[in-house]
Amino acid sequence: MAMAVLAVALLAAPVGAVKAITDWEDAFITHYGGSQDGMDPSSPSFGTSEGACGYGSISKDAYPYFSVAAFSPSNHYYQSDALKACGQCFQIQCEEGRNGKTGVCKTDAQGEPLSILVMISDVCPECEANHIDVQSLAFGKLADQGLGNIDVRYRRVECAVPENMKVSVMNYDGAGQWLRLSIDDTGGYAAVKSVSVKSSSSSSWTTMSNTWGAVWEDGSAPQPPLDFQIECADGQVVSADSVVKQNGGISGGVGGAISFSTSVQFAITDPAASAVSAFDGPADPMVVTSTTPGNSDAATGASSGNATATATASGNSSGNTTGTTSASGSSACVDIPAPGSFSCAEQQGWGKCEDSTFVSSNYCALTCGRCGANATASPSTASPTTASPAAGDSSCSDVTPSGGVSCQQRKDWGQCSQSWLTSGSYCQATCGSCGSSASGSSPASSSSPSTSGSSDCQDTPPSGGSTCEQQLQWGACSQGWMTSGNYCAATCGRCGSGASTSPAQVSSYSGPAGRRLLRA
Repeated sequence: MAMAVLAVALLAAPVGAVKAITDWEDAFITHYGGSQDGMDPSSPSFGTSEGACGYGSISKDAYPYFSVAAFSPSNHYYQSDALKACGQCFQIQCEEGRNGKTGVCKTDAQGEPLSILVMISDVCPECEANHIDVQSLAFGKLADQGLGNIDVRYRRVECAVPENMKVSVMNYDGAGQWLRLSIDDTGGYAAVKSVSVKSSSSSSWTTMSNTWGAVWEDGSAPQPPLDFQIECADGQVVSADSVVKQNGGISGGVGGAISFSTSVQFAITDPAASAVSAFDGPADPMVVTSTTPGNSDAATGASSGNATATATASGNSSGNTTGTTSASGSSACVDIPAPGSFSCAEQQGWGKCEDSTFVSSNYCALTCGRCGANATASPSTASPTTASPAAGDSSCSDVTPSGGVSCQQRKDWGQCSQSWLTSGSYCQATCGSCGSSASGSSPASSSSPSTSGSSDCQDTPPSGGSTCEQQLQWGACSQGWMTSGNYCAATCGRCGSGASTSPAQVSSYSGPAGRRLLRA
């Protein structure tokens, strides 16, 4: 493998350029460490304190400036990387209009929704695959922090780190003893694949073990000074000489690591600016606008032989491909994988067939079943039945769930097909479900929330200070943690559904085992 060493130049003003590695995909984000947790968002907590990656306490005024996030163990970036995506960077852009939410995104001077760059520092065990949890101040750059969640799209990008890598030593007992460390501030592709260590006086490298997160260990450290060889997942290898000169004496662990500077960095296409606070308005190096260089560019990620052409609706494609994808049933229908190194089978397994980018670009048409006129319609484009109530059907009427939201609003928000609404036979007339098998009679006596006859149906708000009405407005009623804990049963219209009436205990995580999920 070729050796590559890049010293990052410190520029006079923020560049703020974006270099995409993968394509966009849909998700939603929540946030942690703010007022909803009774915390000061400017103080370290969870992913900025220790976090599952092992980076220890992260400063608000140095990269990544509290602009950090946590992935679900079900997220495909987490699953496809040995370090669980620790240290990798992603662009997250607020999106309007999905799930009926409008007017929530902060915008730039051109009126376009803002984006932020985040680094993965933690894991969110209770999150779903398309759920990303970000630090509260980072969330506040996209939307009001009073909101619990917003819809976004995200993609992997290069990390534009303003300085060289650091070796952060957590434990080091001296030559022949235990050595534990992390590699911090990795730029560019950023994904560390392996770390080796040797004495400066030796030519023999020892490969360290990745024990958890971004933490590397060696049970018998060589004699200092210590040299390190760091390999990136894209093939780059950098060597840093005489990084640690002292012979042991470090025992602070994750929370008390000592960082040693290096003179090396992975290649960065557009290095970031000199270190400035991420909360200095226009100087913010982690905010992306519609005019930021590279913001509209397509992904240029590493490829493992997959075609990167985008197929058009008529079957034409650009670039060199092995066939064309036709939306009209052509026998030449083939799979055109999305840019990157993942196969169509993997993308299907991750549920990407329903992603709007996949459908509009016609990626993986064969695997996803979009070939020909008889192909199964993508769930992302299907709409609920809107048949009018049958004439003379006096038994069909709207039973509105409690919470003060009309059936028409729920229909506009796309809730007609949600299971709690259909199983309770709510809003049948507005949603066009009269005569369906969901219910053969008026549900008023059995499914609607009772205000007088049901002594056990009540609202139990989740922890965090948000009300049940807020959870309803945020679209959280159908989320797994809400239904399994039976939170906000009355407001969410789940009375009489047979769900448990006592809230489930919410797990808490700390340190390398994980983190707690802050409420939507």
